[in-house]
Formats: sequence, structure tokens, C-alpha cells
Amino acid sequence: YQRRVHGGDGDGDIDRIPINRTNKTYPIWWLLLTRIIRKYIVNSNSIPATAAKRTSVLLILLLSQSIAASVLEFYDKLIQKYIVIAVFLTMICGAGGNAGVQSTVRAITGLVSKEHTLKISDYLKLLRKEAAIGCLCACAVMSIGFFRVSVHSDGAPTGVVVAISLSLFLIVVIAAAVGCTLPFLLELFSINSEHAGPIIQVVMDIIAVLIVCNAVFFC
Repeated sequence: YQRRVHGGDGDGDIDRIPINRTNKTYPIWWLLLTRIIRKYIVNSNSIPATAAKRTSVLLILLLSQSIAASVLEFYDKLIQKYIVIAVFLTMICGAGGNAGVQSTVRAITGLVSKEHTLKISDYLKLLRKEAAIGCLCACAVMSIGFFRVSVHSDGAPTGVVVAISLSLFLIVVIAAAVGCTLPFLLELFSINSEHAGPIIQVVMDIIAVLIVCNAVFFC
């Protein structure tokens, strides 16, 4: 209670009025627990919070890779007939993933440095540039891929060799376009664009398997 004196001369009546105490007393273990939660979980820059976000993305991508496995299972007879597809599948998927990451990093760098914004004009400008670069890179990759498949294909039909080489060209061009698009899409939906790197790898694995299997099937 708090005392209150009535009267200016100090001889007045004294009342006892209650004090409104709004601050509660918490045990020390509760204060420590809330501090840890705020520091390591609520804070988006903390190690556990960042690890949790990245793990969720990696798990989603891990499940998404089953799509590529399903495509390979669908074309199982084709792969058994042309074993050259399985032999060079890692090269094909790797080319798409690498080209996509290069384009993705360029887009992320531009967004972080404010060289590019989320305006459609900035995106189209970067897309045209990356598509042109992708075509030039694809020509070089296709030429080297054709030479490598021809030498190490163990007598595979010429049509299959050409189909794989053309697949490399198409995959690299698509990777360049998709790679520069993903960071813009993620930022548009308020998702950290750093996830575009692993996403492009999985996306291009699926696209590469679809392209090369269909190219050899229709050759």
C-alpha cells in the first residue's frame, strides 16, 4: 500500500490506497527459457532457425527428386536398349545444373546489389542476356558432348549420339533461362532467393531426364 496525505499543511488525514502492480515475477528458469527461444528460434538469423529453414527446403527437394526416378523407371526399357543414356546421364544432368547455378548466381547478385529490381523490365533484360549467353555456352557444351559420346558410346547408333548432343544444347539453354527466373520468383513471394541454388539443381535434373529420354525415344 501507499500512503496519501490530505491537506497542504501535512496534518490532514492519511489514507492507505492499493498500488497496481502489473509486473509479475517469473522464476529464473522461465526467464532463461524465453531468452533462449527469442535468441535462437525467433531470431531469423540464428543458427537453429536458419538450419530449420534450409532443412525444410532440402527435404522438399529430396522428395521432388523422386520425380526424376519415376521418369527413369518409365523409360526403363529404353535405357536398357541404349545403355549409353545411363552412361552419360550424370554428364547431362550436371551440365544443366551447372549452367542453371551460374545464371542463378548472376540473378541473385543483381538483386542483392540493387542492379536489378523485381520490375518486369529488369527481369526481361536479364532473361534476354542470360538466354544469349546460354545459347553460346550450349554450342560449346554440345560440341564437346558430341565428341565425348561418339568416342565412348561403344557403337551406339548415330541418331542416339546426335539426340544426346542436341539434348545437351537444349538443357543448357533452358537452365540459363530457368536459373535467372527462380530468384525473381522467390523474391516475389517473399522467399529468400538463396534457396534458388539447390532448387535449380533438382529442377534441371528432372528436366534433363525428360528431355534426353524423349529425344532418344523419338530419334
